[in-house]
Amino acid sequence: MKRGLIVSLFVLFLISPRPLPVSATDSRSVKKVPRSGTVILHLLKTPGLKLPDSKWEVAYELRMLPESRLFEERAKLNDRSTEHAGDLIKKGALAKLLDSLTGQTMLLQIPFNADTLDKLKNQPADRLAPGQDTKSQAFVFYSIISVHDAKLKKTLAIPVCRTWDFANFPEARFEINIEISDDERVDVRSSSLKTRGITRPGRTK
Repeated sequence: MKRGLIVSLFVLFLISPRPLPVSATDSRSVKKVPRSGTVILHLLKTPGLKLPDSKWEVAYELRMLPESRLFEERAKLNDRSTEHAGDLIKKGALAKLLDSLTGQTMLLQIPFNADTLDKLKNQPADRLAPGQDTKSQAFVFYSIISVHDAKLKKTLAIPVCRTWDFANFPEARFEINIEISDDERVDVRSSSLKTRGITRPGRTK
């Protein structure tokens, strides 16, 4: 009887349906993508830092476009551009006082809509293959950062535009660090392929 049971179980194993193997393309398509983008701004230095009347504000847009359009839209992808490239994900503004460490950092959490998520899920397995750059997406961050420095007794308007490709920044997390010297010279550094992570207060390149 025991032998008959073993044979029955073996036959059942043979006729049971096997799970189909998941191809590399399929596994990539179901890979989780971030539900939002994160941009962290640090004002690391300005003459009036920590003074009660010093403050700053950012007005921003986060957009997205296929990598295939980066070259044709290149005139719009710089700090001085008045026209903006790509599909708008979100625009907004945030203001803070500069009298504390908390106030010297701005966290922009930008939720992705359904259309953006669909495009991010549809990334090609090989973005360098012919024609695949139409699916591979890049983020474009446009902003005007206004810093009112109580020591300088003036407000500086700093335009900042940055482009980050999703293939190299799959978590959609970016950082921009700003320093203003006593002679009002502005230094802006941002996330690059060498420094993708979010650091504080370290500088990025």
